[in-house]
Amino acid sequence: MDQTSPPQTPHETTPPVQNNKKKLMIIVIGGGVISSVLIVLGLYLRQTNTELKPTPTPDISPTNVSSKPPIINSFQEILTKNCQKIATGSDSYFYGIQPDLLPVSFDPTAITINPQEQGTISCGFFTPENPNKNFVSIEFNTDWNMNIYDKNSEELGHGGPPFLGSFGQTIQDKKDTKLTIYLSLGEGPTEVKDIGVQVRGERKLPLSNGETILMNVSDEAIPGGDPRLMAILNKYQTTYEGYSVIDSSKIEQIQEEIVKTFFGDVNKLQSPEKEIVLEIQQILKAVNPK
Repeated sequence: MDQTSPPQTPHETTPPVQNNKKKLMIIVIGGGVISSVLIVLGLYLRQTNTELKPTPTPDISPTNVSSKPPIINSFQEILTKNCQKIATGSDSYFYGIQPDLLPVSFDPTAITINPQEQGTISCGFFTPENPNKNFVSIEFNTDWNMNIYDKNSEELGHGGPPFLGSFGQTIQDKKDTKLTIYLSLGEGPTEVKDIGVQVRGERKLPLSNGETILMNVSDEAIPGGDPRLMAILNKYQTTYEGYSVIDSSKIEQIQEEIVKTFFGDVNKLQSPEKEIVLEIQQILKAVNPK
């Protein structure tokens, strides 16, 4: 007998049939499970795909981007090009410029320009023979005046305080704004009772061309004759041709005392200086560089 294979018996052919049925049931059952898994997986992937759908990119086409061009010419070039001779009579004239040609804009809720002839504003001491040293002087609201200038601007000789720059004793100096005070003196000796205190605000205006220009505005904060002010001025008075005036050599000392007395803390001012300082600060903020 061959010993390499076990003897075959008749009943050994039956178990394979039962095993096949079990395998068939397992395959059927397993197929159903796999189908269910595939269906669930498909639903999950569909939901995930919906959740991960990319957010639409906002439209940044040129129509939705500010097309406002930057300033190309310098402040002085703008004035030299646009300050025009404006006649005010048969033999009188001044040089003026349209406000919208300036490299700044004005908040109309705070500043109402009072234009001169032909809707212009004054180009200061402008003459074609003296280019690149100019500034503009703007009358606005009621009895206010503003100057816009740069480091090259010049003013011709005149009495009183300078038109341009900061002037007097500093009461506040921040990043781009500066407040100063000075005595309102006339061109000659001024009687003590007529001397008031002016506040000047100056602000730096950085333009889109990289240039920085400046503006200033001044107004009287303490009027002449104010008893609080007189108490200080009377200590420094002298006599000139029969009039009571202050000693001109003591002006800086007087202004320092005024700062300590009235403006030591700009946030705790009294009236009327409080209202004037607040208004100057609002005006400074109402001029916007282009």
